[in-house]
Amino acid sequence: MPKVRLDGFTLLLAVAGMAHILVRTAPYGATLSYDSSSYMAGAENLAAGAGFRSITGDAITAWPPFFSMLLALFALCGIEPADAGRFVNAAAFGLTILIAGLWLRRNTGSGIFALAGAAAVMTSWAVSSVFSNVQPDSIFILFTLFALMQLGAFLDRESSASRLPPAFAGLFAALASITRYVGVTVLFTGALAILMKREMPLMRRLRFAAVWGAASSVPLAVLLARNWAVSATLTGDRAAMASGQTLSDSLRQIVENFRWMLFPIAAFDGGYPLWAAVVPVVLGTAALVVVSRRGGAFRLRPILPFVLFASAYLALLAVIAPLTVGQSIDYRYLAPVYAPLILTAAFLLNGLLHSETRGMTAAVKWASVFVMLTTGCASIGFNMKHSLDATAAMTDPEYDRGFNSPEWKNSETTRYARANAGQGQAYSNIPQALYLAAGAPLPVKLTPWWPSSPSNCLAWLRKVAQSESAYIVWWNREYATPPGCNIPMTESQFLERTAKLSDGSIWRLRVPDAVFSDDGAPAAGKAVGVSLAPHRQAAAGPEPWQWERGC
Repeated sequence: MPKVRLDGFTLLLAVAGMAHILVRTAPYGATLSYDSSSYMAGAENLAAGAGFRSITGDAITAWPPFFSMLLALFALCGIEPADAGRFVNAAAFGLTILIAGLWLRRNTGSGIFALAGAAAVMTSWAVSSVFSNVQPDSIFILFTLFALMQLGAFLDRESSASRLPPAFAGLFAALASITRYVGVTVLFTGALAILMKREMPLMRRLRFAAVWGAASSVPLAVLLARNWAVSATLTGDRAAMASGQTLSDSLRQIVENFRWMLFPIAAFDGGYPLWAAVVPVVLGTAALVVVSRRGGAFRLRPILPFVLFASAYLALLAVIAPLTVGQSIDYRYLAPVYAPLILTAAFLLNGLLHSETRGMTAAVKWASVFVMLTTGCASIGFNMKHSLDATAAMTDPEYDRGFNSPEWKNSETTRYARANAGQGQAYSNIPQALYLAAGAPLPVKLTPWWPSSPSNCLAWLRKVAQSESAYIVWWNREYATPPGCNIPMTESQFLERTAKLSDGSIWRLRVPDAVFSDDGAPAAGKAVGVSLAPHRQAAAGPEPWQWERGC
């Protein structure tokens, strides 16, 4: 096997990739989404010793904790989670590019292939977009890729008596699974790949699979046990409603989005160009030619974990997407398989170039090589252009970067809430915006979402009434208004508006004595069996706002 050498150009690409992420997130910071609020709040609460808790103060079970744990280390040093996430993503992107190039250098012996593979990862607009968000996908991709590489190196050994290699690879698989739950596919991939090493005796395969399983699954098992203890669920509550999406819809989304990831040009947006769709056919032909080579020493074991993981991961996505409300398979969910498939393609192409063929087989070989080279170069070029265009677009204030967008940060309601923050508990119909854009301290309470009914609204108002100083920041955005709990409609009975703004309002609790019956429950509450007693009546007049946190 060729000796590993640190290729200078590959290292340069890794540094360029890190710089790219830092540059594209410099104007307004990394993108902050609904999920980002949970990871960032989890980090702040962990750093404060309050446990892995969300913006509402509830235990987080729907998201694994490792990304928040990493951000919490930065928070202990005084670095805001949003800034920490930006630097972590940039570092992870650089490492992903570097190990991709080093793996190809080790397994092909070619500096050209190492450089091309690293360039394909670095220029991918989809991968760089994922690494520009404050979400755990960045380190999940890094951990997964490293686990698969180490697993492939173990499989490629003719014989091995040491249990350390599968245990070492299993540790990175464990980190992947406690970063994103879908990392469980890495666990199954490793066990299956080890069992497929036929030249090894069955009992030894079973022992190695057991070592892999223990190293990779124990942290996840501990996490699932913790989740069950705090919520009686393994991975949090999931909406049990049909999305209307079928398995065929999921498969179509996978094909269309992966096509766009490979060839992001507007001219192809409406159809399937033959020369782009031929890539899977070419890869299959390449594999058949290489495998059928007689008397050769070509090895497929290094890429076996890549192929198994991509198959298991995409199959899981296709199955679970129809079971999730409003869930579609976009480039974010496909990004983890991008690098493994690119490395697989480069590995097969190198095998083709070094294969000995004659006659018709040679014609098929060189035709496949030509199409793969043409397709690969075109893909890198189109991705580079689209990625640079996306980076330039992120300097535009109108670009959608979630709650870090000027649209949210400069919202009149956001600016009022940030400048006039009230003491006491904060409530909102979009608590993520109140936390991320307006800088509200934790916890920020959430309005009821499931199920939707007026009784939930009144129960929520009861909690507001129990606060000595409670404010409600309400954004007038239709998609964010929970059905059955429209705060402005309760103004006459429960609330007093202290500020009416262009895109929202600020409210404080006002519960007149006349509204309450003898037992302290309002008539509206009695109608649905909800009592608001005990309650505190808000003091007259607006109170000063004093939170200072900002993101």
